[in-house]
Amino acid sequence: MQKIKKPLSSAKDQRLQNDSFDKNNNNNINKNIQLENWSIPANLIQDIQRADFPISSFPATMQDAINEVFCYVKAPIELISTCALTALSVCCQGLALVRRDSALIGPIGIYSLVIAESGERKTTCDSFFIKPLREYQLQSELDTKKEKDFYDTLTKKYEKSKKALLQKLEKQPEGSPEEEIKKEINELYDSKPVQPTAKKFIYADTTPEALAWSLYNNWKIAAIISAEAGEFFGSTAMRPESLKLSLSILNNLWDGSEVIVDRKVSESFVLRNACLTTGLQVQSSVLNNFLNKNGTLARGSGFLPRFFVVNPVSTQGYRTYEEAHYKWVALEIFRNRILTLLSNIKTDENNSIIFRNITLNKAAKDLWSNYHNSVEYKLRPNNYYCNLKYFASKSSDNVARLATLFELYKNETATEISEATMHSAIQVGQWYLDETNRFFNGVQIPKEIAMAKIVEEWLVDYCSTRDTNVIKKADIGQRVTNCARETYQRSLAILESKNRLKTFKNGKKIFVGLNPHIYDDY
Repeated sequence: MQKIKKPLSSAKDQRLQNDSFDKNNNNNINKNIQLENWSIPANLIQDIQRADFPISSFPATMQDAINEVFCYVKAPIELISTCALTALSVCCQGLALVRRDSALIGPIGIYSLVIAESGERKTTCDSFFIKPLREYQLQSELDTKKEKDFYDTLTKKYEKSKKALLQKLEKQPEGSPEEEIKKEINELYDSKPVQPTAKKFIYADTTPEALAWSLYNNWKIAAIISAEAGEFFGSTAMRPESLKLSLSILNNLWDGSEVIVDRKVSESFVLRNACLTTGLQVQSSVLNNFLNKNGTLARGSGFLPRFFVVNPVSTQGYRTYEEAHYKWVALEIFRNRILTLLSNIKTDENNSIIFRNITLNKAAKDLWSNYHNSVEYKLRPNNYYCNLKYFASKSSDNVARLATLFELYKNETATEISEATMHSAIQVGQWYLDETNRFFNGVQIPKEIAMAKIVEEWLVDYCSTRDTNVIKKADIGQRVTNCARETYQRSLAILESKNRLKTFKNGKKIFVGLNPHIYDDY
């Protein structure tokens, strides 16, 4: 066994000489704590292996487009696939709602979060799939500008006619019948010109409140797309004083709930039946800074758990140059397909989206239900997702959304989700959930596990400097670091459940013995 040895100051040497633990007794007890009496301890933090991304579960022509981009860009396949999925969500979210049963009916837009460092070609990957949507938006803005000129002309004519009728009404002699003029006025109001609305739906640098206001006044479909989402996480809207409102708006848009914004100075409003897709890519340092400041609220409010999270392995150093394709055949098929889906979104005279419901056929419903129950079971204490409850609880909802997106990609007139499509969606949704588990169990350790880690580090340091594996339990509460003192009993219980230490009696005193194998971690 390799133990940590640290040089001791003379003051520390003196404390060792006065240590309440008797050296001879220590040697005797150590005989019971031999290496061969211990099995390998469980990890305090789950060591989750990264699985291969299930690209084969995507619709066939979508796979082809992703692979075509991958062969040229050579960025991580899960990064490229998530960009493609975001583009698909943008175009499908205004077509339908997914109906899992009579009570569970909801939107199909997805939120994605890619954690990748500078140089991973995040912007490049995004542009391959989002570029045609930006062009569609630009053309819509140009067309609307032309319609706006005509609208202004009609409005002037309308106001002139309205003024003339009101003057005519005022000039009527007292007691004269007014029904005919009132009828003309009502007919005029019914013919009031409708202001044309540009299909602006791609946003980057905006606050959630500004986004809600824009949706209220314009097309009710939106996407926050940012390959450098530091601006999003570092914006004024994400500061503590604004965070609660911002997260509430984003959560409600994901849920399909109405968004109520009360203002003291400007106009208050209620936004209904709007859709939002979010595709954020951010460096880990930016995300960690946000989590350190706001992690409790971001997770507890359900904001981050709504996301598909990706933290891909870097491909830098292995991206040899290859000539670009002369024709991006598969990519063009994908682009044309999503533009077709986007153009099929319908609105009524009030500019509200006309949704239809997509249901799950019996076989698909059984698959989805089994997945939901399997994830739910794994939320139990000491089970696989016990430290990921907020995220795992949203997974079955996200799987239903994925299945609907895949089904619509294959057939925009689909009315139900097939068993094969649901199976594919579960494969992809399960991967994202496990990736989230792998990432957040390494970055955001549950508080009691973090405290147990502090206690263990202190125990290893204490015992290694005294050439022992045991310590009186009473001494731990007196000497462990201040931050862990109040919870050390719970920490010891966690460490013992992981086979990282044992508590035992020797005479009337209770001792704690460290598993010698844990020194390999230090």
